[in-house]
Amino acid sequence: MARVVAVLENFIINMEKKCTKLKYRRLIIFAVVLISCFSAINIFAVTSLGANNAQLFESYPEVYIANLALDTSEYSAGDTINGSFDLINAKDVAVSNLSYQVFLVGGLGSNNLYKDEFDNQVLGITFLDKKETKKIEFVYKLPESSIAYSSQEQLGIKIRAFTGAGLPLGWSDVQISIADFGLTPIIVNRVMVVVGGREYYVNSNPIVYPPDDKIQLKLSLENKTNENIIDLTPQVSIFGTNYASDPLVNYSEKNFSISAKSKKELVFDLPLFNYVPRIYVGKLVINDKNDISRVQPIKFRYAVYGPIVNILNTQIDRFSVKRGEKFNFKFDYSCSSFDIISPDSLLDEPLDFSVRLFGENKNLVVEYSDKIAFTNYGFKNIELTAGRSAKKLSAEVIVLKDGKVITEYKTNFPAGKSTWVDFRIVVILLIGIIILSSCIVIFLKFKK
Repeated sequence: MARVVAVLENFIINMEKKCTKLKYRRLIIFAVVLISCFSAINIFAVTSLGANNAQLFESYPEVYIANLALDTSEYSAGDTINGSFDLINAKDVAVSNLSYQVFLVGGLGSNNLYKDEFDNQVLGITFLDKKETKKIEFVYKLPESSIAYSSQEQLGIKIRAFTGAGLPLGWSDVQISIADFGLTPIIVNRVMVVVGGREYYVNSNPIVYPPDDKIQLKLSLENKTNENIIDLTPQVSIFGTNYASDPLVNYSEKNFSISAKSKKELVFDLPLFNYVPRIYVGKLVINDKNDISRVQPIKFRYAVYGPIVNILNTQIDRFSVKRGEKFNFKFDYSCSSFDIISPDSLLDEPLDFSVRLFGENKNLVVEYSDKIAFTNYGFKNIELTAGRSAKKLSAEVIVLKDGKVITEYKTNFPAGKSTWVDFRIVVILLIGIIILSSCIVIFLKFKK
């Protein structure tokens, strides 16, 4: 590039010496200055795409929901709601694996608080860049059977954002009304998580100590109708920390029926995944023979004792790389340092972790591994060197103990602009400079 510039400078100087008239010399100087400024601006714009302009600030996301709008405010059970809202990233920190979820809530007041959650669904997962606002359109099907419809509470639709580790962020809600009661639901009178014979609330996150303890979900159901409800199938899904992630396991329990005007107790064993230390979140739905949920979704959570690590977010200072190019990758983490039930401290020994980035064709771009003691909240900033070029990147962070995966975080980054100089643009600019300079020379000779 320096040699090309030198050649152009010599060309301009020689052209200026050939011009004897002062007014033409001034014209050439003006044209040269104009061309040089234009070229410098364009070349700087191209090369600056590869600059590391991402600042690594405090990483906890600050995401809001705004402008929530629905197609109408009056619905019937089982109707489909069409709506939209804005996802707003208020900080100069990108957010990966940002999920947005919809809830049917009750007891919604003018203070934007609510009393009950009757249903929820994960609508999608997205990447939100620094200070980015993204408009999201969504479709949500109301339950065909829910105690919400007969609860005489003010109902509403709530949209909430969650981090990739399942931590709640901003929300927004809007009131709706339901015109009918739908199919008669089964009432959940009580639901508890049982560990070592002790009962805990479903969201208290009880901890299982290997290898002796087991964990169960215990619930009490009631059929208040005058009809027998038969062929009900409990379906269990267990996730690693976040309901928006792929489930670790899905399975069905034994079918059952519940007689008219009666109650029924159910107890299910929950999986412990070979006692891999982790926070697990689960959901139970009970569907009838027509695959219609007759019980509001039951959410619960529990943990297996040990070093528990959550990857909160991943950041990268460019979305495309060239082979041999250096770039920065950062991940933020948190961990459980103690048991909320028992004050025993967990080991803070260093754990193995690996980072792998892939290109648009799932080809490995770079791999990195190391050890780190995951304590409380922290981050790891890594300088990587791309082993191949890629215009779109995805990443995975895996933490292991004794060769067993205790947490795994995957994300897709958006396609980025090229981070290296596009020489086609440079060539076009040079051709433009030569053509314009030639026109000036021809014009001067014609004047003579």
